Amino acid sequence: MDTGELPVFYPKKKLMELFWLLVLASAGCVAFLLARVLFTKSHIYFFLIWNLFLAWIPFIISLIILLLQTAGRDGRPKKLACLILGFFWLIFYPNAPYILTDIVHLIRLGMYYRDMNELITANALIWYDIIVNAAFSIIGHLIGLFSLLFVHQVFSKLWSKKIGWLVVITACVLSGFGIYLGRFVRLNSTDVLVYPFISLQEILGNMFYLKAVLFSLSVGFFVFITYISLYAFHRIHER
Repeated sequence: MDTGELPVFYPKKKLMELFWLLVLASAGCVAFLLARVLFTKSHIYFFLIWNLFLAWIPFIISLIILLLQTAGRDGRPKKLACLILGFFWLIFYPNAPYILTDIVHLIRLGMYYRDMNELITANALIWYDIIVNAAFSIIGHLIGLFSLLFVHQVFSKLWSKKIGWLVVITACVLSGFGIYLGRFVRLNSTDVLVYPFISLQEILGNMFYLKAVLFSLSVGFFVFITYISLYAFHRIHER
């Protein structure tokens, strides 16, 4: 029986409200950046818009998984479809927390800041750029965490709670490894789809590299504890 409700999350109306609020938050990030462009005539941080767009991809995939889970009866075809979509979600999910590492560009570019006028000084610009980077990082990561929440709930419902948490832990660790591959090996999500054999070679070559393992576990733990915070809020809402 279709009640129009999403059994594992919010009513569809609430889900759309969440979607548009995240769109509004993303637009706010873009506005921050456009204000910088207006006053400095510099486009050096435009890549943040692209990275925020990439953070939206796993969210959209998770929405499809969530809506698919509510459509029709449970069964093997639905589970298979969720598994396939879950695989693509997992490939693109690291793009969401990856945006947190964009702060490294601020560190690298900080030494080149110069006073432009009495208002836009090097010190003022650095502080503004910290805010801009923080806005993109927090919103991008939050969008990713919501997608993780959706996938967690769907897999818990279709299989079991243990499987759901296993998906969460796996996603957190693999997101850390994916960020390592993107930041240090310069491998991105689309490379996995376009150049699967070359990508597989890079992945296997770095999988047991100590630096990659430690980095992946560190970032994965960070993603996990931030997810726990969102999940705690969700549990309060459920009650």
